[in-house]
Amino acid sequence: MKAKKFANSSLINWICKLKKKGYSVLILICGQQRSGKSMTSLCIAEALKLRNIVDFDIEKDLKHSVEDFIKWHLDGNTNRLIITDEAESVLNASEFWSNFNIAYEKIISTQMYLGNIYIVILPMAMRLSKSNRRFVDIKIEMINKGVCKWNRIIKYHGNMGFNPKWRSIIETPTISIINLPRLPSEIVEAYKKIEKDDKKKILENIAKNIGIDKDRDKYMAYLNKIAEKGEIAI
Repeated sequence: MKAKKFANSSLINWICKLKKKGYSVLILICGQQRSGKSMTSLCIAEALKLRNIVDFDIEKDLKHSVEDFIKWHLDGNTNRLIITDEAESVLNASEFWSNFNIAYEKIISTQMYLGNIYIVILPMAMRLSKSNRRFVDIKIEMINKGVCKWNRIIKYHGNMGFNPKWRSIIETPTISIINLPRLPSEIVEAYKKIEKDDKKKILENIAKNIGIDKDRDKYMAYLNKIAEKGEIAI
């Protein structure tokens, strides 16, 4: 599937419909390790950029940490797309997901008026807290590399949830499967560089927090080795 054809796919058309109504959109992408979640997010970003729906710059709008996610909002970004990747979770899952979910809930609930599109990449949908799931508009699950299925999330804002048969948030029964286009090599290479640099920073922060001297030659060689091989990727 070519990029222009994908830009007019059912998934992209639905995102555009939500965005043109003036809504911010939260997209959840989940799937197992190396299933193509990050590349899927970049395909969506490039397709929406092609349709002039939002701006996206991989150098500015791809984040791997809670701190960078918060700083991105402090910079006053509007009508952009931000991707929050999952890299940090594998290193300190308990602390990361607590901070992540708190930050997301506070920011999403107060900053949605800015018209940004959020893509959250997680290994499992359940990693997102219940309070944050109510913001999700679209769920995408990876099947294989380059192939995913997606469905809309319907919300009944007036339903208080007393009756277990009538939930406030449901997934639509209709599932659409789409083939993703191949990304340009320059985008893929840019992603790999950002991923490598950000994951190395994460390792250095962990070393600092637990009192390891990161200046020792042996430890720095270890950091460089696993960062280059991508052994900490989810």
